[in-house]
Amino acid sequence: MLKIKECPYCHSDIGYYEKYRYSGEGIIRYNFDGNLAENGDMYDSVLAKLKSKYYYCLNCDKKIGKVEDKQ
Repeated sequence: MLKIKECPYCHSDIGYYEKYRYSGEGIIRYNFDGNLAENGDMYDSVLAKLKSKYYYCLNCDKKIGKVEDKQ
């Protein structure tokens, strides 16, 4: 987790993100009227792997910190 209150480049305070790589498959359910059905488990079989060692600003996409080792 970052311990800063805003991006040091653009001064945005909306947040930051990490990049992940995903693999696997899932399903999306629909009702017969074409609307989405309950899909709360659609990503349960998808595997996520941390792709980047950095945090990025949500506004300007610049690197703003290093990701700590997660276990």
